[in-house]
Amino acid sequence: MSEQSKTLTLAEVDDLARRALAPAGGYNERIETMLNALAAEPGVRLPGERRHECRVRAADSGIEVPLQLIDKIEAFATSS
Repeated sequence: MSEQSKTLTLAEVDDLARRALAPAGGYNERIETMLNALAAEPGVRLPGERRHECRVRAADSGIEVPLQLIDKIEAFATSS
């Protein structure tokens, strides 16, 4: 590290970014407002949206796994 740089933790970088993007606070509210506005536009897909929907669906109704795969995983787990 030189005199012209400083090593920051990830938390410090995150905090710095939040303060830069929303100096008066309200970062989360501003991001939420922006994402809601984007999501309201026709045809707009937000990164992770489909993954989140799949995760919610899996939590509600489970994940179908072939019995043969379950048997293989269980055999592997007991062989260790």
